[in-house]
Amino acid sequence: MEESGLSNKRAQRAANVKKAAETLNSFPIYIDNTNRKIRAFSKFCFDIEVLILKKGTIPGAKDGVFLAFARILYRMAIPMEKFITVTNQKGGVGKTTTSLSLINALHMRGRRVLGVDLDPQGSLGFSAGLDIENSTTVYDVFKGTASVEQAIVPTDLGDILPSNILLSTAELEFNSPGREYMLKNELQKIAHLYDHIIIDTPPALNVLTVNAYVASDALIIPMAPEILSLLGISQILDTINTVRKYYNPNLRVLGILLNKYNMRLTLNREVLELSAEIARRLDTKVFETKIRTSVTVAEAPAHGESVLSYAPNSNPALDFQNLLDELMGNPRPWPPRR
Repeated sequence: MEESGLSNKRAQRAANVKKAAETLNSFPIYIDNTNRKIRAFSKFCFDIEVLILKKGTIPGAKDGVFLAFARILYRMAIPMEKFITVTNQKGGVGKTTTSLSLINALHMRGRRVLGVDLDPQGSLGFSAGLDIENSTTVYDVFKGTASVEQAIVPTDLGDILPSNILLSTAELEFNSPGREYMLKNELQKIAHLYDHIIIDTPPALNVLTVNAYVASDALIIPMAPEILSLLGISQILDTINTVRKYYNPNLRVLGILLNKYNMRLTLNREVLELSAEIARRLDTKVFETKIRTSVTVAEAPAHGESVLSYAPNSNPALDFQNLLDELMGNPRPWPPRR
């Protein structure tokens, strides 16, 4: 009886494997810039994952082979840049909140993600619950006293490469030719380990910010809905053009993100109109997703969490999930990690 049961299981497994293979072979796989095809491919990978995780559908799926295969296909299908910098030389516009939220949102969807803190204030690492004063940091990596692998810290929100106040000497200390490539050179060593690398920058247009731009595929520019924040964005254009001319011709701006947004306020609506004009000058757009204001954004860092892990049903958390969908071209979201 036992042998008969085992034989039936093997036959069922073989039949299911054959069915999955036929499904795969019948699907036209395209990895190109056509959104329709990319989204269709992403949906296919999502459906395969559901098929795999459905109890009893594919016996033996618990060994992870099929799940790993589906995850690989899913990563290939998402048209989202690998290296993304969150930047604005004005402080208080939500750069760190945006960076950590995207890191956590990607991590929740099963993506391998690294957050890089280039701000000497160390806000990204602190917000993720790290003891930044007693950590190996990106400063040690730039100095050559530690490898980038040694400095990366795994967290529940995603991996973090932290910084602290020692990095504030970068402008004077790192002055050798080619200093604009310091970050890019280090990240290339571990790029194969991650699907995405999100870089948080200081509130300044200095050598650290230039390093982030040189290492990146694209930029996200967060801003608060106020006039001074608009002036800050307009000044970024010169730096972007300089980096494009001399270091990274493919750098592009994904969009302007409005943080702390309240559509009931007249000033917020006026700033939205003005930001559209600045976006045009930057050859980009204002994201359709706006991040609504909430006290949970301020509370989360005190608990070493992102707003998504601290208050997952809050307005900002839902908004950041929508932002990630927008960045990914609105595919069906990958289920949270099990």
